[in-house]
Amino acid sequence: MVSFATWAYFYLPWATKTTVVKTSPINSTVETPPPVATHNTPPVEIDPNDDRIKAKQQLLSPAEQPVVAPLVSNPTRSATLETKVESSSESAPKEATILPSTPAEPVETVATLEKTIPSVEFPVISEPATVKSTQITKLLAQAQSQLKLTRLTSPQGDNAYETYQTLRKIAPPEANSVLDNIIAWYYEQGQKYLQRGRLTGTQENNAYQMYQKITAIAPKHPSAAQLLQGIIEQLQQQFDKQFQRRQFLTPVGHNAYTTYQELLEVAVHPQDTQLLRNKIVKQLLLEAERQITEKKYITPKQDNAVDTYQKILAIAPKQVEAQQGIQKIVQEYYQKALQEQREEHYRSSLIWVNRGLKITPADPQLNKLKQELEDNRSP
Repeated sequence: MVSFATWAYFYLPWATKTTVVKTSPINSTVETPPPVATHNTPPVEIDPNDDRIKAKQQLLSPAEQPVVAPLVSNPTRSATLETKVESSSESAPKEATILPSTPAEPVETVATLEKTIPSVEFPVISEPATVKSTQITKLLAQAQSQLKLTRLTSPQGDNAYETYQTLRKIAPPEANSVLDNIIAWYYEQGQKYLQRGRLTGTQENNAYQMYQKITAIAPKHPSAAQLLQGIIEQLQQQFDKQFQRRQFLTPVGHNAYTTYQELLEVAVHPQDTQLLRNKIVKQLLLEAERQITEKKYITPKQDNAVDTYQKILAIAPKQVEAQQGIQKIVQEYYQKALQEQREEHYRSSLIWVNRGLKITPADPQLNKLKQELEDNRSP
C-alpha cells in the first residue's frame, strides 16, 4: 500500500508546497522546490494499485525518493488538504490526469580536503669519501701483490700482515679478507707438510711451524686448531707403529721415544702425553729383566741390562726401578771382586771392580776395594 503522504506528493499538485529535506555527509540543507502549476481539474480518487503508479515508483530509487515532512507538523496545510479532499468527494471526476512531479535538484556538496604534508625520509648525504676510497684500493692492491710474492709476515715493513693492520683501521671488512688469505696460505702449506710426514721441529719447514705462524697472528682462528689436531693425530699413529715394532729408543731419530718428544712439544695437555712415556718405560723395564736373567749385564753392546736401565733413566731420571736395577748389577760385581780377593786372585778381583766402576765410577765400596787390591800387588 502506498502511504497517503506519497500519494499526495505525486497526485495532489495543487496542495501547499511541501518542504523536502535532503541530507548530505557534510551538512543538511532545506530546499523549497519551485511552485507547481495548478489546474482546475478536481482531484480524483486514484487506485494505489494502478500499474502506472507502480511504474512511476519503480523509476525512483530509494535514494532519489524525496523525504516528505509529516503533514501534521503544518496545521494550516492539513486543514487545506482535508477541505480539498472533502470537496473532491462531492463530484466524480471525468478522467484522472497524472501530472509529472518535478523532483528537487540534488544538492552538490563540496568535501573539505585536509591537506597533509607527506613524510619523506631524506637520505643522509655524506661528504664524498674519495680520499678514503683511494687509500683502501691502494692498500688492497698492495696486499694482493705481497700475497703473490708470499711476503706474508716478513720482511719487516713490506708484508701482507702489516698491510692488514693498516687497512683494519679504516676498512675492517676488507682487512679481514687479507688476513683470511694469509691464514689460508699457511694452512694449505701445513697440510702439505702433513702429507709428507714433516710434522715438527725435527724437520725443517714442517707443519708445526705453519701452526705457529697462524697462532702468532690469529690465536683463536679455527684453522690453527684443525692443523694442530692433524699433527697430533699423525704423531700418535706414528708412535703406535714404532711401539709395535719395538723401536723404543732406536733407530736414532725414528723411534717411539723420539715421537713421544715431538708429541710433548706440540701437546695441548702434556699430562696426557706423559702416559706414552710411561708406556715406553714399562716395556724397557721388561727388557732389562730379561737381560739380567740372561746375565747380560754390560755386554753385548746393544743388548745388556745396564744400557737399558740407563736409557730408562735418560727419559725418566727418577725412575726407581731402573736405579735399583743398576745398583743390583754393581753390587753383584762387588761381591765377585771380594770372592776373588779372598782367594787371593787379585788380578781377577780387580777386573770385577773395574767393571763395577765403569757403571758407577763414584761407588765408595768399589773404590775402596780397588785401593786395597792395588796395595797388595805392590812389592
